[in-house]
Amino acid sequence: MKYSDENGFTLIELLVAIGIISILGALSWGSFLIYKQDAEYGKAESLIKSAQTAIVLGNIEASPGEVHGYLESDTAGGVLPDNMQDFLPGATTPKDVMLGALLEVCEDDAPMVNMFLIARPCKSDREVTWTQFCDGTQVFNGAIAGGGC
Repeated sequence: MKYSDENGFTLIELLVAIGIISILGALSWGSFLIYKQDAEYGKAESLIKSAQTAIVLGNIEASPGEVHGYLESDTAGGVLPDNMQDFLPGATTPKDVMLGALLEVCEDDAPMVNMFLIARPCKSDREVTWTQFCDGTQVFNGAIAGGGC
């Protein structure tokens, strides 16, 4: 019996289709990883902006010459440890982002660091810093190579 109206795909056609789908999947996976790192970096950037507001408010209530050495939060997220709440009132951190902070209340307009913040997302290769000097100059450094916890 001879069939002349056979329909369907040949093995080669199926292999070519699977190959094309595999290549497209591999290309999209790379983009997905980049978008995921960008989202993690975005969490750190947002944290720096809210911590910046909190540390400025905390500095208003601090007395001249008061120094809080460099402190870091953990990566669990949530409310900051008590020793950081003193000069970052009400600040919280998202999960998998470490926040570091330093506060030294200026007695005069000396060109030294007054406030320093750094946010390190655990799942990104970039970190964010913000520095304010005693003369009021502020420096925001975004997308610095580093990151990781």
